[in-house]
Amino acid sequence: MPFGLCNAPSTFQAAMNEIFRSYLRGFILVFFDDILIYSKTWAAHLDHLRRTLQILQEHRFHIKPSKCFFALTEVEYLGHYISNEGVRVDPRKIEAMCQWPRPTSINALREFVGLTGYYRKFVREYGLIARPLTQLLKKGQFSWSSEATLAFENLKKAVSTTPVLALPDFTKEFCIETDASGQGIGAVLSQGRWPIAFMSKALGPTKQAWSTYAKEMLAVLEAVRIWRTYLLGRRFIIYTDQKSLRHLIEQRITTPEQQKWIAKLLGFDYEIIYKPGATNKVADALSRREHLEKGAELTAISGPLWEVWNEIRTLTQEDTRLQEIHSKILNKEAEVADYEFRNGCILFQGKVLIPGNQSLRKKLIHEFHNTPAGGHSGMLRTFNRLNQIFTWPGMRGAVSQYVRECEVCQRTKINSLAPGGLLSPLPIPTAVWADVTMDFIEGLPTSGGKNSIFVIVD
Repeated sequence: MPFGLCNAPSTFQAAMNEIFRSYLRGFILVFFDDILIYSKTWAAHLDHLRRTLQILQEHRFHIKPSKCFFALTEVEYLGHYISNEGVRVDPRKIEAMCQWPRPTSINALREFVGLTGYYRKFVREYGLIARPLTQLLKKGQFSWSSEATLAFENLKKAVSTTPVLALPDFTKEFCIETDASGQGIGAVLSQGRWPIAFMSKALGPTKQAWSTYAKEMLAVLEAVRIWRTYLLGRRFIIYTDQKSLRHLIEQRITTPEQQKWIAKLLGFDYEIIYKPGATNKVADALSRREHLEKGAELTAISGPLWEVWNEIRTLTQEDTRLQEIHSKILNKEAEVADYEFRNGCILFQGKVLIPGNQSLRKKLIHEFHNTPAGGHSGMLRTFNRLNQIFTWPGMRGAVSQYVRECEVCQRTKINSLAPGGLLSPLPIPTAVWADVTMDFIEGLPTSGGKNSIFVIVD
């Protein structure tokens, strides 16, 4: 395919994904023409190199030796240096950002913010530090000021001191520490004492006016959304300095916002632990510059589906069809390239594949429809929420039938009730006693022991 065509990048990437389909994320990562091969041992690495070169040869792809590096303990990949110690920013990129001249136009500012934003997961408080600069990117707002100069220098200083981030170990438990302040929200994903990624986000005027509880909840939701691929299908801990979040699961849902918040956490196996701001320093620093007041209390709650995950894992081991898929995954067969085995569950295209147990499937639909978080929503909404995390053959039909047969929905929803009759004028009577109406007039003052009148109209 010639260079310059608008479809060339996507076509080439699709070709790379197709030829390496059996080995993707097993020991190969591909981004256009950047192929990363990783192994745990020297013998395995030689075998992986042989397979990769053989595939390229079979499909007549040519590589340039001067651009290849083999058998390295540390490698530069997509602007990062990766080793067994973790991931760090390319020093050349840090030098370029530190020597960046002051932007004199919105395009120059956009280039600087785009470059630093690529490494935002390495920078604590990135959202708050960069906020004066991102505000200038709005239409008609570019007017350099002393505040912008201070933010520009602080951001360059922040990217020059980025830490080495640990690589995730999927055999260990993940932890999320979240916090919110009046200006923004922040979180850190870690394992043990080692950070894996940072997240921070400045809040607009509307969200700044939210209650503390709502902003703390937003921090949790953003962290879970961003790091969903790390968290789905495994148990993790959420540390927060918002004491009232201990009531997240058992609270009475009174607003549509609360329903949406809890619905977004359905399907995740998590535990929320209260951690005072004085000890939650990492996340606290991501959202504010000042520490919270000291306090001490520990409360733990669990997500509503934690016991279901254990049932899914158990039934997965008992399901013949899923065990056949698991065997093919272990053998790296091409026909199961869209499947993966993670934490006792089989995933299809990133969604947990549910065993053919009707009781389990009904339990999941019940959780996403009948509970306060489900809110007895319609078929499409129930299906979409469920389909974000789980999948099984015929799931749409099962959800449709369940919602259609839901007793609460049948009794209360207007679209399930019999339609009202059409209003039409009564025919004019043609004779006496042809049309007679009668009714009671009640609630009158008692007179002679009577308080009602029986009225008949001809």
